[in-house]
Amino acid sequence: CACADGYIYLAGYESGLYVVEYEKSKRERRNPTFSSSKSRCKYNAHKLFSCNGQIHNTVEYKGYYLIAAGNDGLLAVDDKGNVKHKIAQGRTVSDVRCGYGFVFAAEGCDGTAVYSFDEQAGFVLRDRIFSPKKFIHTRHLAVLTDGIIAMQIGEHDIDFARISNDGKLTHIDFLQTNTLMYYRNLCQPLLCGKYFGCTSLNKGVSWFKISHNGIERTEYTLGRETCPIECGVAATEEYAVIIFERKYAVLRDITRSDASKLDFKSVDGANIKGIPFICGSKLVLVNRCLATVEIIDISNPDNPIFEDRLTVDGYPCSAELINGEICVSCGHGGVYVIK
Repeated sequence: CACADGYIYLAGYESGLYVVEYEKSKRERRNPTFSSSKSRCKYNAHKLFSCNGQIHNTVEYKGYYLIAAGNDGLLAVDDKGNVKHKIAQGRTVSDVRCGYGFVFAAEGCDGTAVYSFDEQAGFVLRDRIFSPKKFIHTRHLAVLTDGIIAMQIGEHDIDFARISNDGKLTHIDFLQTNTLMYYRNLCQPLLCGKYFGCTSLNKGVSWFKISHNGIERTEYTLGRETCPIECGVAATEEYAVIIFERKYAVLRDITRSDASKLDFKSVDGANIKGIPFICGSKLVLVNRCLATVEIIDISNPDNPIFEDRLTVDGYPCSAELINGEICVSCGHGGVYVIK
C-alpha cells in the first residue's frame, strides 16, 4: 500500500493493482480501477458443502463425500451436499483417509480412529490408537502399502501402524524426524510403490523406504528450507512432482546419486505457488494465503501446461479426485467441486 498525490495504491499477489483517488471530503470517492491477468476460464467451481467447522480434506467412500470438518467431526455427505451421517461427534477431525476397506480419521489428542460402514448400523468405530507420545495430537494420515498407516504426530514425529483384517491397528514403528513439520506434510501414494515422502520446513523433502519390517530412511533429501504454504511434494507410482521456490521438478528415481540435483523450471503462465496434489492427469496447487487453486496439465510430466487459476472462499488446503472431478477443501470456505 502507498499514498501519493491524492491517490492510494493497493497491490496484491493475485489481485493486480487498485488505484483509489480521494478528495478532501471523505464522502466523495471515485470507484477504484482494477486490472489483473485474466484466467483462461477453462474450469468452473461450485460449492458443494459448507459448515461451521474448518474443513481440512475430503475423500470418497461408499458413494459419500467423507469430510474432515474440524470441530464438526467427520461428516458423510451426498452429491447434493446433504449430510447423511455424522461421525466422531464431539471430536476434532483434521484428516480422513480410506484404505483396506476402512476409514481412518485423525482426531487430534484422541488419536487415530478406525471406522467401518454397515448399511444398517452406518459408520461403526472399530479401533482407536494413540501415539507413544501421550497428549500429542494426530494431525495428518497416509495410507501406505502392506496395510501400513502413517500418522503425523505433532510437529516432529511420524508413527506407523498396521491394520488387520478385522480393523485393529498395531504399532510397528515410530520415527523421530528431528525436524519441523508444519501441517499437511505426508505424501501419498508411495513413489514407485515403496518410497514414502514427507516435507519439513528446514530439510525439504525426505524419503523413507517402506518394507514389511518397518521404515528405512533413504539418503535423499531436498536439503533446502521449504515454505509450508507454497512448496511440497506429490507422488504417483511412476514419479513425484516437487514444488520449490515457484519452480517445478520431476523425480523418478531417488536411488540415483544425482537425485538431489533436480531440474527445477518455471511453467509458462503459472505462478507455481501452493501445496501440490496430483488428481489424475492434473497437478493442483492450493494456496491458502492467496485463496487460489491452480491447475496444470501433467499428462506429460516433463512438459507441464498451465490450464487455469481459480479463486475460492476460505483457504484451500487439500485436493482430491472424486468421481472424475477435482474436490478442494477450503477450511471455513467449504468444499468446492471443480470441473
